[in-house]
Amino acid sequence: MQRTATFTPQEADFVAANRLHLASSFRTPRLLVRFALLWLFCVAVFAAIVAPFTPWREAQAAILVFSAFAAVGVFAVPFAITFCLGPYAVRRRFRQEKQLSDPIEVQWSEEAYEAVTPRITNRIPWSDYVRTAENDRLFMMFLSDATFQLLPKRVLSEAQIADIRTILRRSA
Repeated sequence: MQRTATFTPQEADFVAANRLHLASSFRTPRLLVRFALLWLFCVAVFAAIVAPFTPWREAQAAILVFSAFAAVGVFAVPFAITFCLGPYAVRRRFRQEKQLSDPIEVQWSEEAYEAVTPRITNRIPWSDYVRTAENDRLFMMFLSDATFQLLPKRVLSEAQIADIRTILRRSA
């Protein structure tokens, strides 16, 4: 089996990557803890403002209602922003950063993933990726929480997809 592929990134690849990035981030305990702390802080501030000026029964009801709305806001707003504004931001970035639409030649081995474009060449050992994510459209390999490389499945055979999946599991 050949461990190479060539592709030209498309806007749709980056939109899918943006959504996968959000979805995979929501599975990390660290982000969930941060959102929970933000929610708790919002509720505490609201309670501190409402409680001194409202009878206790009414304050409890107001805090309970606010807690529900704050939970929806804290957890749903990132999804809404990503799904509604994400495609616009991706299109804008795609227009501005010309290197994003450069053709990419990739190859991989048991040790590393290599990507070559007309402007950039890199060879990154699998162990340097802090995490990976996958959906039905692409693989994402993260160098940090925000920096990633993507590999669309549309350019891979089923055997290559299975090979990369196996390598990513081993290196995790």
